Amino acid sequence: TWSINTVRRRLVELNRFAGWLVERRHLQRSPMIGVSVPRRERRLPRVLDWSQVEQIVAGERKPRDRAILALLAYGGLRRGEVMAADVGDYSREAPSLMVHGKGNKDRHPQPSPLWGEGRVRGRCFFRSSATAGASPSR
Repeated sequence: TWSINTVRRRLVELNRFAGWLVERRHLQRSPMIGVSVPRRERRLPRVLDWSQVEQIVAGERKPRDRAILALLAYGGLRRGEVMAADVGDYSREAPSLMVHGKGNKDRHPQPSPLWGEGRVRGRCFFRSSATAGASPSR
């Protein structure tokens, strides 16, 4: 048996060929009219075990990269949100981070017990990017 994606691809190819035949006047009407193409199969992404995530974060030797991984894993930030982070977004008084997210929406993610380590590493990330003179661009 064929997968749904294979059936989709073959039906699209037949539809294009039928369109070509009509265009060249070999057929008056496409025999593919009324043939429905099945929906795509949607598969969920594979998810790492939490122990693997912790190993990846702990295994990173560079403090800046470890901080980025911690913000992604413990803070639940998206890639673009981490890239848009700036030194001024971090507050030392109430350890929190202003996140510039999707759709130009700003938010303060709720810290979880696991995010405590990410906040500490976030400080390290912002300090190292500030001293290097190259904070992540927006």
